[in-house]
Amino acid sequence: MSSPVAAPPRPDVLVRLAASERQRAAHFAVRRAVFVDEQQLFAGDDRDERDARVTTLHAIGVIGASVAGAVRLYPLGGGEWKGDRLAVLPAARHGALGARLVRFAVATAGERGGGRMVAMIQLPNVAFFEGLGFSFNPQFTNDQGACMVIGDNIHAMLLDREFFKTFTHKQIADSRSHTEALICISCDSRGEVDGLVKKAVAGGGKVPRASQDHGFMYIHGFEDLDGHTWELAHMAGDPPAR
Repeated sequence: MSSPVAAPPRPDVLVRLAASERQRAAHFAVRRAVFVDEQQLFAGDDRDERDARVTTLHAIGVIGASVAGAVRLYPLGGGEWKGDRLAVLPAARHGALGARLVRFAVATAGERGGGRMVAMIQLPNVAFFEGLGFSFNPQFTNDQGACMVIGDNIHAMLLDREFFKTFTHKQIADSRSHTEALICISCDSRGEVDGLVKKAVAGGGKVPRASQDHGFMYIHGFEDLDGHTWELAHMAGDPPAR
């Protein structure tokens, strides 16, 4: 079968800097809905002294006429910028709004002389995998990483790159150009395999190769927004005897 084709960017999605108090209020409302109400990472409000600084920029992601995403960015000095407080409302996580907010933040910092962006955000992969139907454990989710629930006793930690470096002395592989591991998840049907691949592509993922039908086993897969490969397999019977 042929691989699904990625859907074109939605014309009604816009990412821009908040230019009025009303837009800033909408930016903060999205963050509060995600970080305070949904994930309970903060009590009452997630705003801090950084939000009051004139050098801090607040971006919004607009779908149609509604603000559904937010991210803030600010200079650290020496050409370095930092992006954090990336938030996307649940109803908007089926698309690639989180990834577009991150790209906008990096481009905006670059336009203002930023040579390097330090990201302390819940990675776009959080919204990406939520769009595939996975959930996250808020007790082990913050702006350094997210705990994705795969099964009752199976979890995957999606970590910020800088935070991940604290767990190893080895060099971190660039998953967009190097393959460090293949992660395989078992599915109940061939339809579930194809359905997850289609959702992944719609959310901004890529299909690294065509599906494979071995008779007793059907395999397809996708690359997430960081380039990690996730294979999906449905076992329709026993493998042939050798």
